[in-house]
Amino acid sequence: TVCAGNNVTFSVTANAAPGDLLTYQWRKNAINIPGAVLSTYTISNVNAADAGNYDVIVQGPSGYTCSSATSAGAALTVTVAPTASISYTSPFCTNNATLQNVSLSGTGSYTGGVFSALPAGLSLNTTTGAINPTLSTAGTYTVTYLIAAAGGCNAVSVSTGVTITEAPTASISYAGPYCNNDATVHTVTLSGTAAY
Repeated sequence: TVCAGNNVTFSVTANAAPGDLLTYQWRKNAINIPGAVLSTYTISNVNAADAGNYDVIVQGPSGYTCSSATSAGAALTVTVAPTASISYTSPFCTNNATLQNVSLSGTGSYTGGVFSALPAGLSLNTTTGAINPTLSTAGTYTVTYLIAAAGGCNAVSVSTGVTITEAPTASISYAGPYCNNDATVHTVTLSGTAAY
C-alpha cells in the first residue's frame, strides 16, 4: 500500500546459468506493460489508476527446461491522502452556554481525527471539536485537527484560531436622593469589568 504521489518499485530475483541472459516482462492485471523489461519496475508519482495486481514473466534462453516462469502477483493498493479544513464562528463570550460546533470539511478519509488546543484553558471536546465557552478561560487559542497516518500516507494536521472573550460585568449608582425641583444634571457612576 502506498500513498498517491509517492514512487513504488517492484523487483524480482531469478537465477540463470553463468553467461545466460534472462529477459523480463512486467504485467499489470495480466496485461504486458510496454517498456517494462528489466528485473525491476518503478512507477513514479503513483495515482489511483495504478492500483492493480503486478507480476513479471521471466524468459530464459532457448533450450531451457523451463523456458519461462511467471512470478507470484503483488497487489498494489493506492491510498489518496485526505485533506481537511476547520473553522469556528468565533469570538465566543464566556457567558455563552451553547456548545459551539466546529465546521469540518475535506476530501478522502478526513473524519475521525483528534482535536487539541493550545495554550491550556479552552474547554474543547477532542472527539467532536465542540467548544464550551462557559468552561473556557478568556484568551486566544489555536485549535488543531490531526488525522493519523494511514494507508502509507503521512498524518495530516490543520489549525485555526479561536478567541474567547470575557463576559462583561457592570454596576451603576447615583449619589441621590434628589428633590424633584432640583434642576442639576446628576451623573451616573458606572463601573465594571471587561468591555462594560
